[in-house]
Amino acid sequence: MSMRQREAGGVFNRLIARMRTDKRFEGAVYLVLLFIAAAVYLLAIKLPEAQGNRTPGYGEDAAAAQLEEALSSMRGVGEAKVMITREEGNAVRGVIVIAQGTEDFAVKLNVQDAVCTVLGIEAGRVEIFEMQERMEED
Repeated sequence: MSMRQREAGGVFNRLIARMRTDKRFEGAVYLVLLFIAAAVYLLAIKLPEAQGNRTPGYGEDAAAAQLEEALSSMRGVGEAKVMITREEGNAVRGVIVIAQGTEDFAVKLNVQDAVCTVLGIEAGRVEIFEMQERMEED
């Protein structure tokens, strides 16, 4: 153990001993710790807001891109497009999935389950639509 670690341990032990004998001092220490915790919490909430509060569209969200890839590889699903809308603090507000193959109810449920699992949201925040078939030019 280094000299610095021993000194830190001694200071910590003296602090604990004083907290046990002086209840006012103990209360002051807990109050300071509470203020520090509150400051960290508030900074964690405000930091994402300071970075801009825009709602991503198709392909602008890494989670949406990963979901599109995963959904497209599921049995019964062809091409898939995903749009994730977010609230302040980056929480998911809702998800729209437009995918081929979702006319089949079982496929639609599998897509919904996958989105809910990946994003940790309830099914009521997910809407799934059948992708329009594109007309091929001759």
